[in-house]
Amino acid sequence: MYYNIASLGGIYLAFENQCGSCSHFEGFDPRRSSVLKKYFCDWFGSYYYPDNTCVGEGDHYRYRGYITTMVCSRLGLDKDSDVYKTITGFQKNVMEQDDSYAKLLDDYNDVGPKIAKELETEDISVIEKIYNTFLEPTAKLLKENKADQAVFKYKHMVEILKGHYGIQSKKERNIEKTTTNNKMKVLAVKKNI
Repeated sequence: MYYNIASLGGIYLAFENQCGSCSHFEGFDPRRSSVLKKYFCDWFGSYYYPDNTCVGEGDHYRYRGYITTMVCSRLGLDKDSDVYKTITGFQKNVMEQDDSYAKLLDDYNDVGPKIAKELETEDISVIEKIYNTFLEPTAKLLKENKADQAVFKYKHMVEILKGHYGIQSKKERNIEKTTTNNKMKVLAVKKNI
């Protein structure tokens, strides 16, 4: 299918304006790699198919369904699966357009890629449990126009996975750093007394 593919510094011209053309697309070589498999984008910190439309280098910035993408990919579900389209569509068309979700999306943009990286090698039974316990019910709630409940369900999943893998958000890391600095200041004061 992809004959005479020109390559320029890791950028594959046959996939112009798609993920497979991007230098951030790790491990993808159209001469040896499957176009049906997702590959890691080190800019977004998530996995995509080579033919996903890309906004182009330099303009990379968009929240992505990191966990949803990883779980669906591990289960062999493509970007046209109902659960994937429902959840990522809600994120793109509703959450990203509503400023009230900005903080939640920023937090997710921080921890989502880290959780997805952990899920990459997780046992498939755990992946199935995440899908059945969280992703399917979230998609169902979205279809029933219960957006608040769906967001809560997804958020609950993220918190459980953060705890399980020991991942902290920026806010949690900053609180821990501030607490440690304050304890050190108190100790320094006591030492000088």
